[in-house]
Amino acid sequence: MKFEDWWRGIQLFLKSNRVIETGDRITVILAHLRGDVAGIYIQKKLNKLDEELETQDWDNFVKEIKTTFSNKSKVADAKWKIEIFKQEYKSTEGCHNYKTSTGTTYGGRGQPMDIGRSNNNFKDGKLKCFNCNKYGHMAKDC
Repeated sequence: MKFEDWWRGIQLFLKSNRVIETGDRITVILAHLRGDVAGIYIQKKLNKLDEELETQDWDNFVKEIKTTFSNKSKVADAKWKIEIFKQEYKSTEGCHNYKTSTGTTYGGRGQPMDIGRSNNNFKDGKLKCFNCNKYGHMAKDC
């Protein structure tokens, strides 16, 4: 659900239930927030309201809700995270691929894995000794 749709539904709820006082309106909105980020926001807001003896201004609360939960703020946050990611990690566009005798080395950072390569350490189900190069036992038993 988009924030604008949710906000329109909350406004309709407040009007249809004749919730007029600012404190009651804030309580209703906080009660209808869902999700992890909303849970953290609600707890911080409740702690702040408990500490302050005065009530909060309705216009400031609406502005805070809209900037915190609107889709525009999520898009801006996502763009910011992408920029940070780009700065932290070099892109692979500048890397060169080099051919080696065992395969392609990507950007000079190692060689690709040879998955499924035949292993010559076994013959007829017997293990090859690395000490004497005979089959049937291991080097620790040689």
